[in-house]
Amino acid sequence: MKSKPKLNASTPAKRVLVVTDRYPPEVVGGAEISLSLVLQPLLKKNYEIFVATLSGNGGGGKPLDHEGVSVYRLPNIAAWPYMRPYFSLGGTNTKLQQLARLFSVATSYCTKSGQRSRIQRLKALLLHLRLSRKRLGGWFPLMDLDLVDFSPTSNALQNVFDQIKPDMIHADNYRGILFAANISRGGTPFIAHVRDNRFLCSLRDQPTNIAGKICKSCDFECLSRLPTPHAEAVKPLLQSDQSTRRSSLGAATAIIATSHYLESQIKGLDCSSNVFLVPNPADNVEDVDRIQQGITRADPPEILVVGMINHNKGQRHVARWITELKRHIPDFKIVLAGRGGMLERIRMEVAANGDSDYLATPGFLGREALYRCYARSSVVVAPNVWPEPFGRVPLEAALSRRPTVAYGFGGPAQTIIHGKTGFLVEPQNEEALLATTRTLLANPQLASEIGDNARNHVISTYSVEQSTSALEKVWQSVTER
Repeated sequence: MKSKPKLNASTPAKRVLVVTDRYPPEVVGGAEISLSLVLQPLLKKNYEIFVATLSGNGGGGKPLDHEGVSVYRLPNIAAWPYMRPYFSLGGTNTKLQQLARLFSVATSYCTKSGQRSRIQRLKALLLHLRLSRKRLGGWFPLMDLDLVDFSPTSNALQNVFDQIKPDMIHADNYRGILFAANISRGGTPFIAHVRDNRFLCSLRDQPTNIAGKICKSCDFECLSRLPTPHAEAVKPLLQSDQSTRRSSLGAATAIIATSHYLESQIKGLDCSSNVFLVPNPADNVEDVDRIQQGITRADPPEILVVGMINHNKGQRHVARWITELKRHIPDFKIVLAGRGGMLERIRMEVAANGDSDYLATPGFLGREALYRCYARSSVVVAPNVWPEPFGRVPLEAALSRRPTVAYGFGGPAQTIIHGKTGFLVEPQNEEALLATTRTLLANPQLASEIGDNARNHVISTYSVEQSTSALEKVWQSVTER
């Protein structure tokens, strides 16, 4: 265990409580990686940092030390409607036992005291059951008021707050902001660090587009895809989530956005708080070079796609991509690095076409294994059909000297300079995405030049030092205020 850095004894250290979904050594995606990278240098300044994660096992109330940061792993956030014991029943349980259990947990949920009335909760419960029966459960809202009211996380976070008595709360991402706003009412300043689209889009998967048309504001036009009776019942719950999120965001002393896209999105919500831009940092270039030493591009060439495998990330039509690319390229392989519910469907479609040899699915990869994949690739493709809030993929590809081809909206429109450090194509134009990929595969010299440019650009623009400095300025402005 590493000892905590010595702080400046002449000035009391500022105690900062960071509330976030996850934190290393528990890593799932780019958000927690980016957060860890910018917090580490601040430990050497006059800050004492504590992290409360919202996806732990409780940890008995005792924090673990991770590289000088005290990490409290709070109890898991239960999924609505806080009835998972019923849904997990099976095996020897009879139908009667399951119905009895359903009645018990439904009664418990509907009779609790909370911000939502008991009648509203009963109606929501019945709607949830109707949608689930028709396999439309994905349309059911996240129920943010219930999340804050009934999740065991709320009390656990309050206990950590009372124990630490922080000078400031840094709430990272949507759920962290909800819970931080709930415990900061006593006047402790809190910073809302926005990393996703959930303050604009209330749907579960926050697509922020309707059939490719990017949403600039929310009028719930997306509900036109639901049968009318269901849409009318879902809408007020989505509106409630939207109101809860924006109220929490409005309670922040300051707001941080990771990209120009998110910055403009937040400003469009008419929040009274100041909005600051703190881009996510790239990884340490020396570490990347060490991992990739001796690894060369694969032959046949590999097209790398990194990220959760779901609709938003755009891997849905990989089978069609392979069919199209085969018409122009004699041999290649598409590598899908990630996991997700859509993966098995993609594998089956590719196999049905007899093209399994053109696809590799290594699953979720740790950082070193992922960077080895970058080193073997020739081109990196970011086919997001939603406006990615930031996206680390172009940064990781750049450090690996690989060009990225992406749709020209969201975060990638900021991190990629078209024609110099990568290529941006018209959103939803899959034909242009594949054509640009083919051009780079057919012209290795161009791909190398673009990759070198991208590396230089990312090192000079997205360093840990720059992002940390930007974050510290926000912290200073808040604590001085």
